[in-house]
Amino acid sequence: MEYMRCPRCESDLTKRPVPGGLTYHCAICGGSATTLALARRLLSQKVGKQFWNLGREIVLGRVTCPACNRLCREVPVTVGGTEIPVDVCANCQTVWFDSGELLGLGYVESDPRRELSHKDPTLPQEVRKELAVLEIEREKALERLRSGAEPPEGFFQKLMGALGLPVESNIASLSRAPWVTWSITLTFILVFLVTLGRSEEAVQTLGLLSHDPFRYGGLTFISGFFVHKNLAMLVQNSYLLFTFGDNVEDRLGALRFSLLYFVSCIVGTLFYLAVQPEDATPLFPAGVGITAVLVVYAALFPEYRLQFYSLRLLQRWYILPVRVACFGWIAFQLLIALFPAEAALGAVSAHVGGILVGLVASVVLLKAKKRGGN
Repeated sequence: MEYMRCPRCESDLTKRPVPGGLTYHCAICGGSATTLALARRLLSQKVGKQFWNLGREIVLGRVTCPACNRLCREVPVTVGGTEIPVDVCANCQTVWFDSGELLGLGYVESDPRRELSHKDPTLPQEVRKELAVLEIEREKALERLRSGAEPPEGFFQKLMGALGLPVESNIASLSRAPWVTWSITLTFILVFLVTLGRSEEAVQTLGLLSHDPFRYGGLTFISGFFVHKNLAMLVQNSYLLFTFGDNVEDRLGALRFSLLYFVSCIVGTLFYLAVQPEDATPLFPAGVGITAVLVVYAALFPEYRLQFYSLRLLQRWYILPVRVACFGWIAFQLLIALFPAEAALGAVSAHVGGILVGLVASVVLLKAKKRGGN
């Protein structure tokens, strides 16, 4: 069994022999993965041509490639007047068929009990050579997964990864412009630029101080959501919200996303005030809201992967399931919040408030999805 996972249910895929090669089958959902070249040979010439003719014109879908974890392109293949969406990875040319799609495209399954191998002397020489090449290619892909992920393509993503920030391995197309995400991120940057060189003064004037949180008629309770104490905090929060907030906003819509972000900031702030009501150390709730966004992101997109670059662990890129990556990142931030010690309890309690809001929102959204709602 090779380390390929079903993009639908996260189970391991197993080899299944077919004429001319191997497919990788999910025993739970019935889906199958194979190479583009083999898929074209399994199907009629008319159907097979559509994979090439349409591949460049199709936008990214929401299914991750079981081989390289990048987003596949959704290719609508027409058979007998019926359109069947097939997921094709442009990066490694792996094709994913959901249960029944191969049969719908005209493939007649052969006897699966016979295990094909390049060592089988009864097979034609050409078939044995092709099987050997396929096995070598898959072993190389498996070795790449074991030794570390491929680096992201963009310079910006590589830069953020070098700074220790998580990078999306799957870049999904959006159905709408994430105006709320963009607006909040832009406000972060504008507030920082306006107060540039006067950060300490800005924190004391606009920031959220637990011993006096409602200054200027309560304005500082809200303005504190956009204040950052230094450039590093601004870069981290702006990047995380811009990168992960757009997918969440796309799924939730502007109103519900706004409620998620601001309610988590408010709840986190109230937790902070309850734990350290007279503390003079400022709180920066923006990170609390982003924590809630990451929790919901992990709940809504379990098939996604995130990449990390490690300077200490052999200087390699590593790829992790989104839930492991997001909650690992949050746990790491909670550990950082323990320093300095005098502010640790309040900062951690604020983030716990954001996590709780994110978890509650995730449960509500997943239940609605299960019922068939939005």
